[in-house]
Amino acid sequence: MRQALASLLLLLSSLAAFAAQPFTGRVVRVVDGDTVTVETLGHIVTVRVFGIDCPEKNQPGGSHATWFTSQMVMGRTVQVAGHSTDRYSRVYAKFDPYDAEMEDLEAAARERRIGLWEAYNPVPPWEWRKTGHPRGKPRTAPR
Repeated sequence: MRQALASLLLLLSSLAAFAAQPFTGRVVRVVDGDTVTVETLGHIVTVRVFGIDCPEKNQPGGSHATWFTSQMVMGRTVQVAGHSTDRYSRVYAKFDPYDAEMEDLEAAARERRIGLWEAYNPVPPWEWRKTGHPRGKPRTAPR
């Protein structure tokens, strides 16, 4: 029991260190449109990109967001500047040099009604996660 507690404390302190200090690493996995796994100095760190919120995997546009992020960053070296950790123990961080471009693309999608925003009644990702079910409808005029 003590060994398990010690291991947990070590893991949490490692995450806190990654959240506090900028680091450079290589993207080894894209979890979804706004979450990636970065390898640095022999450690694997899950990073949630600060400032953007992509559709969930099971949400309209989710698979495209994951694909797009993969095309953008998979296998590339990134600079991660942590802000904090979230409830899933992901480092919530700026993600240079790609985060500014990703923020601009998210804003443009909303403005131009592209992807999940093209639905008649789009469900933002933060609402989708709360409800767990879709309310978005195809973009047609109400009857």
